[in-house]
Amino acid sequence: MARLSGLVYCQCGAKCHSVKSENAKDSYRYYLCSKKTQYGECEHGGRRVREDAIVAVLQDRFAGLLKDKKGIMGRLLEMATTAARGNRHDAERIKGELAEVEGEQATLIDRLMDKAIPAAAKEAIGRKLAEVEERRNLLLAAIDGLREQATVDTEGLAEAIRETIEEARTVLSDTTDPAKFNRAVEEMFGPMEILADGSVQQKQIPPASAEGIGYIAGGGFEPPTCGL
Repeated sequence: MARLSGLVYCQCGAKCHSVKSENAKDSYRYYLCSKKTQYGECEHGGRRVREDAIVAVLQDRFAGLLKDKKGIMGRLLEMATTAARGNRHDAERIKGELAEVEGEQATLIDRLMDKAIPAAAKEAIGRKLAEVEERRNLLLAAIDGLREQATVDTEGLAEAIRETIEEARTVLSDTTDPAKFNRAVEEMFGPMEILADGSVQQKQIPPASAEGIGYIAGGGFEPPTCGL
């Protein structure tokens, strides 16, 4: 399996095939427009680009992301703050319900204490009081859960970012496992396309196709010096 298999496209839209070339000195892998290889022509020139040149661009790009680690963690904090605001809104709503339940609970207790109410009616009031008490306990548990979730969300997001960065650092620095490298590139950068001048950029994905995808590379790639 090639390290960038299925991730490289020509600017014309055709997927690029991986082609291996060997000489007396070494062996190299190139990516070439499939339209060029099949039909002998490509309106964008069908420029071939060496795999190691693209890999170098990706590694440089990731190194740049690591320099912005502070910015990444800042954006994480913004996400956590937004989640906390949502939690506060839910907490206020639950507290309102809790106040209503506790008011109903107080009314039922007063009725149980009322000597004028028959014993049979008090049995029904007792059952209702038990139901209200259960609702109250559920609401209290929900409030506690929101407090815990706010902490878990913040810590969980931070840990997920740290794990992702560390895993990517390890995988992208070791290109000896093509399958693992391929998965890391797909998750971190997504598909890319070769331009007519031999440079590489992130492939533009239509919004409908890109739903749910969030590559952290974001800004694309610096052009490589890979005229090959």
